[in-house]
Amino acid sequence: MEHMGKKVTVFGSFVVDLMGRTPHLPAAGETVKGTVFKMGPGGKGFNQGVAAHKAGADVTMVTKLGRDAFADIALNTMNELHMDTGRVLYSETTETGCALIMVDENSSQNEIVVILGACNTITDQEVDSLEDLVDRSEYLLTQLETNVSSVERIVDIAYRKGVKVILNTAPVQPVSDELLGKIDLITPNEVEAEILTGIKVDSEEAKVLFSNKMLLSEDGNFSIGECMRSFEMQMPVQLSTKKPILHISINPHPEDVLTDRQLSSSCV
Repeated sequence: MEHMGKKVTVFGSFVVDLMGRTPHLPAAGETVKGTVFKMGPGGKGFNQGVAAHKAGADVTMVTKLGRDAFADIALNTMNELHMDTGRVLYSETTETGCALIMVDENSSQNEIVVILGACNTITDQEVDSLEDLVDRSEYLLTQLETNVSSVERIVDIAYRKGVKVILNTAPVQPVSDELLGKIDLITPNEVEAEILTGIKVDSEEAKVLFSNKMLLSEDGNFSIGECMRSFEMQMPVQLSTKKPILHISINPHPEDVLTDRQLSSSCV
């Protein structure tokens, strides 16, 4: 039998990326002829799941799809990669999510609209059905691209079972201190870190202030780390907390697209 890596549950979004390239992004009311169109699997959660799988982890991907042609893109991709599809959830009433992406082929600037669809409708009952899966996992990897209530519930299950939780804070939005207190590793980029804490993380000194603010939760139980594409600002930290700090490193280039593949393979 082929040796498998650590057991990882990835709980998150799937959307079909619909990408078009154009000489310039259209102004309001303008129609622009494009040059290239591509369609393929996407979503922060799905990208993380594929990345962790390719990095050698024993991954079970949990997302929610509609009953439509876009769902087939997810399932076909997972089957081609020999990924487990047994815990994929389905909506009978809501379509599979998609992302409409326009890219300026000269400047590489882009505009994106994400319609989360089915993966934004995960119910408490569906999350509770995953308890046995989480119980067998060493890590839970998730983000904020599904409905936040589902993230809070799956993280609570993992926390109660002693499963390590990695949270990618994208797309950034307000989250409770209670949720943060159950996370082992959180991965904001520079912009997300500022939104979460109010601290502009643009220097070593600011990075220390940021880490201290995130660590000072009410129960002293929260630890933070950062696994971004830019490791030159990496700063190992050891503090007397119930959960050990792995490291803190803030991405100094937030305009770069975060590669969820790098995030997953580095952290998991």
